[in-house]
Amino acid sequence: MKKFLFISLIFALLPFFTFAQKDKETKKRAEVECNANEHLNKCVESLRPQGYRFLKSYKLEGNASKPLEYEYTLSKGTTYFISLQHNPDVKLKVILYNEDGREEASNYNKKLDKYYPSVEIRCQRTGVYKITFSQESKTDFCAASVLGFKR
Repeated sequence: MKKFLFISLIFALLPFFTFAQKDKETKKRAEVECNANEHLNKCVESLRPQGYRFLKSYKLEGNASKPLEYEYTLSKGTTYFISLQHNPDVKLKVILYNEDGREEASNYNKKLDKYYPSVEIRCQRTGVYKITFSQESKTDFCAASVLGFKR
């Protein structure tokens, strides 16, 4: 009888262990597919040659239906640089909005329909600015961005 209960218990718990293993494998595949750290290192490397100092980094993983939004306080008279790194097939747009919600800068030129790998802006007014990242296609994206500054 004890043997029967033990075997029944094993078969009852077996599906839970199987699902947990599949979940771990799925998570590992997602991490391999999106290596934001690699993109992040390239972003950081792009700051120094242009004289910018590192301020903040963003690991970007998302999809087209929901833009990623971050806020940061920028200071008047300081020049800021937002660098982007992502896979070549991704059309990632970054937009910087001021406190009033007005667009201050973007890496996308509407007239030329062109995306640039970075944005540079001289801050005219101290305040909390919103940085949004969004993709035009319906696929998920994996990218990184770095905010740098110089005075």
